[in-house]
Amino acid sequence: MKLCSVHSVGYRNGPKPGTIEVNPEGAKIIQEVFGRYIAGDTYQAITNHLTEHYPNVREHTGLGDKWHVSIIRKILEAERYIGTRQVESGKLEKSNLFSAIIDPATFHKAQELLKQRCGTMSGVGKTPHLLQA
Repeated sequence: MKLCSVHSVGYRNGPKPGTIEVNPEGAKIIQEVFGRYIAGDTYQAITNHLTEHYPNVREHTGLGDKWHVSIIRKILEAERYIGTRQVESGKLEKSNLFSAIIDPATFHKAQELLKQRCGTMSGVGKTPHLLQA
């Protein structure tokens, strides 16, 4: 059974069925994504960097031919990278499936920045719609 997907960059299927382990090269990508975002890079700048340095996207995501800003956004929002998962109540609890790749402080800083930048796909801020007053 294949468990890893685009939402699991940084992990690979483990040696036993139903297990997942950290993929060291993929973990490096995750750390770069978070580090660059916190340093001020936009989704597009991060996408361009990954395209230049990790051109074999399919190897890391299992999908597609190139990196997309939507992948960057999904990575930045995924609690699994701190070894937790969100349960129905909205709380985070330790994941039995995913080991942490980044520390909670880094993840939470990225979440703050996502909110500050208003969640736009460019990652640089919210542009008012032309029809809004």
